[in-house]
Amino acid sequence: MRKTRCKNAIISKVTAIALGVLVLSNAAVMGAHAAFPDDSFTLATVTGDGVALRSAPNTSATRLELMYKNETVHLDINHNNINGWSKVRRIETTRTVGYAASRYIKEMM
Repeated sequence: MRKTRCKNAIISKVTAIALGVLVLSNAAVMGAHAAFPDDSFTLATVTGDGVALRSAPNTSATRLELMYKNETVHLDINHNNINGWSKVRRIETTRTVGYAASRYIKEMM
């Protein structure tokens, strides 16, 4: 009986953790979509090699990834070239959302 209770407790904890992970991953997906509604972005090209994609629009923010010359990104038209920073989402690779120095992001016409 003691083993059964212990086993049930473990199963309950594992189930709770799995549900928590599911809820968090769903929230992350919804948050990324909400960050770029379908009508608030345009295509842009990265013009430099090794352009830092950062968590916030400043050089002291965490560097999330590096982007490379001629990479196509989604450019958030509501957050384009504000104080020299643009909000972008990578398309071809990780789909990470972050901020890049605007001088390295060229809007496609």
